[in-house]
Amino acid sequence: MEKDLTGPALMGMQDRAPYKNFIEDLLLHPKETLKKSQYAQRLVEKYPYGPHMSFLNILTKDDLRAIVSYYTFLYPAVVVSQNLR
Repeated sequence: MEKDLTGPALMGMQDRAPYKNFIEDLLLHPKETLKKSQYAQRLVEKYPYGPHMSFLNILTKDDLRAIVSYYTFLYPAVVVSQNLR
């Protein structure tokens, strides 16, 4: 979550995104987002592993927002608290 692996680290993803709804757009509409976003194109160049699938029929927008919120707010707080022990 904190290190780049087959894709960029999830922690801090919202800070690196070029605009507020980028992650939601990329996960729900990857083809359209890749066409219009140079940042998305650079991600695919750097992490060309596997298909870039859409989660449109799998996750709702609320599901995606909950996931992004977890990695943006909750997970970093857990890591910090563990490192303070």
